[in-house]
Amino acid sequence: HLLALTNWEIFKEVSVSNEAPRTLQWTNHPITFTWKGKTQTAPTDLDPDVLYQESTFLRNLALIPVGTILKQAREKAGLTQTDVAMNAGTTRNYISRIENGKSDIQLETLHKIVELGLGKELRLEVV
Repeated sequence: HLLALTNWEIFKEVSVSNEAPRTLQWTNHPITFTWKGKTQTAPTDLDPDVLYQESTFLRNLALIPVGTILKQAREKAGLTQTDVAMNAGTTRNYISRIENGKSDIQLETLHKIVELGLGKELRLEVV
């Protein structure tokens, strides 16, 4: 049943329960269960610690095409992967791996590549 939470449209409807223990809950996605012979329906809920423990670092950043965005910005600036790598203090191979979705990237490293390597400003927005 928790597999449904991998759907962004369902997941983004999360709220925090008002009762202890405070859990993340999805009232729009109820679960039906039987306990002690009685069938009940309740919102899907999840302990935040469990969500964190079961989460994985975004591999290949499939939801956010960082590599594609970096490559387009690099090409628009007329820079080679080597140019960006030298400016950012990293390797051409690493830039290539990011652009091709073969390597994870931390936000600090992304900031360094954009600001130093591309000479651009990095802006992130949570809407």
